[in-house]
Amino acid sequence: MGHADDQPKGDAADPLTRDEIRDKLRLAAEGTLSRAAVDETLAACDELERLADVRELLARVQAPARVT
Repeated sequence: MGHADDQPKGDAADPLTRDEIRDKLRLAAEGTLSRAAVDETLAACDELERLADVRELLARVQAPARVT
């Protein structure tokens, strides 16, 4: 068992780095979003404060509908 002051990586006491966040998104999006969509999403996040409308970002993270 860990110490009471142990915090998981990503907690406010031990935050993820920007590169770790990027890697986490890439891993989570694997098989759902294209590499280009992930790159566009990351670029939009870098420009978040300058986006005119958050829907620009949301449009990038929506996976295309799959035909079954």
